[in-house]
Amino acid sequence: MDARVPISVPDPPVTPSREAIARLRAHPDFVRAAIASAQGSVALHRNSRVMTWMLSDRARALMPYVVFYLDATSRADDPRSGLTASRAKALCAETGICSPGRAAACMTLLQFGGFVVPAPASADRRVRRVVPSDKLKAAQRERLVRQFGAIAIVIPEVADALPLLGDADFERAFWLSMGEQFIGGVRVLDYADLGLFAERNAGMVILFSLMLAGQADERTLPAEPVAIPLAEIARRFQVSRTHVMRLLRDAEAAGFIAREGAPDRLRFLPPLTEALQNMFAALFLFIGGNARRAVADVMAMRRG
Repeated sequence: MDARVPISVPDPPVTPSREAIARLRAHPDFVRAAIASAQGSVALHRNSRVMTWMLSDRARALMPYVVFYLDATSRADDPRSGLTASRAKALCAETGICSPGRAAACMTLLQFGGFVVPAPASADRRVRRVVPSDKLKAAQRERLVRQFGAIAIVIPEVADALPLLGDADFERAFWLSMGEQFIGGVRVLDYADLGLFAERNAGMVILFSLMLAGQADERTLPAEPVAIPLAEIARRFQVSRTHVMRLLRDAEAAGFIAREGAPDRLRFLPPLTEALQNMFAALFLFIGGNARRAVADVMAMRRG
């Protein structure tokens, strides 16, 4: 199917404003939505080998977005469109996701794991187009089900996207919109100084696990000191205890956390709770805005 779904990507792209982030953070159910989003990421990492690989660090977490965006650009009348290893490398380098070499390695792993498969043969045999496999589509839909559900707590219209997951027109419109926004310069981490975690193997899901271990109140994430189950965290996310300890030492040096009495307890400091809330708000606005846009585009296409 090569449905030409119109997309309403603005030029320049819509960037979540500081005002919009502040308004979303003030929503009475914002913390509940952030907890649901974090729980979804941790559960996926724990329950799925596919998602464990995808969520290991920033570059890997973004690689499926590259795959689905490039696949969505495919045109039946242009054998050189769509997803190829060379186009994925170029896009990763252009957007700063990772180096061309790392992008090539990620594509090789995706192919080896059966997450991308050869596309039907084209007239131009020089082009080795690939497409996302059903296994990758299922994993990504599970990821979106959890995130759309969390976002809908504070942006109710996003719930309209849930029944459209699996619909080719909607998914194409969504990935095109997401990709164009990202290429246009929208970066969720621009609103939250969390690179220390995002660039480390399993860094973000380790952070989410610690966040969930605390008792969140209506304003902060979390509010109480957090226990550090080093062995459990290392086992759950398939990293070494040394890796977890080094990440926590670096977070302490950066002023994100403080040890709380016993060596196995810590407290989130204001800079970290502020960054976490900004990140979730920006993420919700980015994904939620593109989901709503894709729903509107598909509905408009089907009415017309």
